[in-house]
Amino acid sequence: MTTWRLPGPRRFLEQVCASLSKQRHVVARVPRTVEREALLTHLQHVADAADLGTLTHLRVDASAEPVAALAQGLYAERRCFDVVDLFEVPAPSRLIAVEGIPEADASSAAWQRLLIECGDHTQVVDTPPFLFVVVTSPMFDPPPENVRLARHDWWGVTSRIEAELAMEQAKLDFPPPRLADHYWLRALCRGVAGGDPDLARLLVEQRPTTLDAVAACLSEHRRFDGATVPDQALRNGYRLPSGVIERPPLDGALRALWHAGALDWLPDEGVHVHPAVLIGLDHRDLLARRLWHGQVEVLLPLVETVRLGLVTHLNARLGRRWMSKLASTSSQEEREALESEIGALAYHLNRARKLPGVRPLVDVAERWRRIRNQLAHRDVVEHPTLVSAVEAYTRLG
Repeated sequence: MTTWRLPGPRRFLEQVCASLSKQRHVVARVPRTVEREALLTHLQHVADAADLGTLTHLRVDASAEPVAALAQGLYAERRCFDVVDLFEVPAPSRLIAVEGIPEADASSAAWQRLLIECGDHTQVVDTPPFLFVVVTSPMFDPPPENVRLARHDWWGVTSRIEAELAMEQAKLDFPPPRLADHYWLRALCRGVAGGDPDLARLLVEQRPTTLDAVAACLSEHRRFDGATVPDQALRNGYRLPSGVIERPPLDGALRALWHAGALDWLPDEGVHVHPAVLIGLDHRDLLARRLWHGQVEVLLPLVETVRLGLVTHLNARLGRRWMSKLASTSSQEEREALESEIGALAYHLNRARKLPGVRPLVDVAERWRRIRNQLAHRDVVEHPTLVSAVEAYTRLG
């Protein structure tokens, strides 16, 4: 499954095509981490499905006057003096993808005026001969949207859902992981990959099992230096409080970081600084905290699964009143043991460890109790610890 078949990117392409189907020119702003050639290729696929016509790719001369730059690309020998001239002769195709316009200097204002004029001109005709899809960076300020001009930003297109889907698909392309590695990768993806499907695939491919290996993987995937992302911005915004997921406006500082690929807005989380930035600024502590976040989401439910499994195992071997066979307990203590968390269960099992068949259960309960305690104290569970705990539980059968 490529990135473009994932729900968020696919929806982005469909929204662009929906605007085109309404006879609107489009400005699509994407960060430099999005491969534009791939974007246009998959946009053509979606446009074909919507019967919108062929997409012609046009890279303009940023130093030229906008009308002249477009005319040179569209008609070669024909000179155009204004927007009306541009639309008098049919273009090579119905859709024209434009790249290369100036993004943040004085000449970008001329392109803003051109887009306004294109929108105004196409309002007076039922069906314009062609429509522009201007693919540019977040640093370009497009004119306001209107009935003939739409803007689509990549801001918030991917989420952790896309990263997890990419991870699951990538696992099909490599040897199947051990059960413990499956949980390790899930926690790693949940905590570290954020909304980056390509990073999720790389984590599956390389399967780092230490924090140093994760850091090396991030450095290979994307590089940032300390000057790219101010440390204060990182500390203030690496992860907004849970529930704060409103889409923030793209002001100058925020969109510059977004364009660099240093941060994004995740619909299910909020503003999210890319983990590679943490390595660039030597913040291993924050990277460890992210891995811990993912482990809390994945391993704590697994602790409860193990606890229930141990209770089921005891019920099968010793009957429903297994507590009374393990030690001298009251009926109240028996009910508490059946409903207690892993620590209390480990305590009750340890009291009766000399009984036949109980010692392996004590070992399993103790291993998972320690994992629970590590997570409760915000400590990362190391890979060997998880492997030994999962294998001890699976040996029970």
